[in-house]
Amino acid sequence: MSVRNLALMTSAALIGTALTFGGPTAQEQVRIGYAPSVWDPSDFHGMMGSGIEMGLEEKGVDYEFMIRAPANHVAHEEQLAIVEDMIAEGLDFIIINPTDPEAQRVAYQKVLDSGIPLIVGNYSVPFPDDWGFQPMMFSGYSHSDAGVVLANYLAEKHGAGTSIAIIHGAPGHITYERAPTKLYDELGLEVVYEDFADYDRLKAYDAMERILVAYPDVEVIVATSSAMAVGAVEATVANGVAGEYAIYGAGGTFSALDVSIQAQVLNLTASRPWDRPRSRSTRRSPASS
Repeated sequence: MSVRNLALMTSAALIGTALTFGGPTAQEQVRIGYAPSVWDPSDFHGMMGSGIEMGLEEKGVDYEFMIRAPANHVAHEEQLAIVEDMIAEGLDFIIINPTDPEAQRVAYQKVLDSGIPLIVGNYSVPFPDDWGFQPMMFSGYSHSDAGVVLANYLAEKHGAGTSIAIIHGAPGHITYERAPTKLYDELGLEVVYEDFADYDRLKAYDAMERILVAYPDVEVIVATSSAMAVGAVEATVANGVAGEYAIYGAGGTFSALDVSIQAQVLNLTASRPWDRPRSRSTRRSPASS
């Protein structure tokens, strides 16, 4: 079982367990707010939502699952506003997959001050001690550990002197932890180019085309999300160089796994988020405000 599969199961299980410790009784409807950093049913955040719903349904919980997300991964203020709306709704639990772990500090504090249990998703590192608070739980994996594993793998598989181009998501902790350039340098890997694609498949496609023009001899592409890895692969296909670059991604959405099966994306760290369509839920449509 993958780390993310386990994290998703743990998130749903802990919500169920909390019902017997000060939360609503099992006979009452549980109202849960889910605020991912972006919403796409097919990406990791969508799959995490599906996994949580599956776990709740398997426990026989009557629930309402409110999903609201900002327009993109860098819309920090928009996500904060969404969380404030969820607090005003008086929900039983709020799950935040933050646009950035530190950028949403105010959102975390507001949830906890309201007395609503907080779960922080897609992250696993405890908050700094000087913040003075922690969520009820973290549900995620260590982006830093995943970055170290991939860096060591690249050094072992491709060797010192290998040229690497990195397609980052949005500037912030998560993308830098997934692609630790200082460690690459220590391992003798040569980072020749870095670009930012906001975790967006189409922007990563464009970034890969820039790499093909400016650095056609680069050997390895590291994309810090699976969606961006797919975009990079699609650019190589469109430009007639499919399979000529070793492309790595993190996340493991279904589209990325399909490409991986075709041996065009060679590695997807912490892959296979748990997904299964659910039909017995009271769900509010995702909104951007």
